[in-house]
Amino acid sequence: MKDTWIPLTPPEKSRTYLYPLPNGTTRRLTFSNVTTLYADSNGTHYLECAEGKVVVQPGWYAITLLADAWTYPKR
Repeated sequence: MKDTWIPLTPPEKSRTYLYPLPNGTTRRLTFSNVTTLYADSNGTHYLECAEGKVVVQPGWYAITLLADAWTYPKR
């Protein structure tokens, strides 16, 4: 869901964003204990996590999650 803060219950153990690099490799940005997510209409993600409050710019091609269960609300 875009343009609204979503509390993640239970928190995600980790969330990894994958970005393509020009040389054909992948850049990974990993955040742990993600408790809240906001995705705006432009594709920017805002997270509250163990690393603090972070902004993830668009351009990623995939996200991988490590979670004990689907977070609520399931979309």
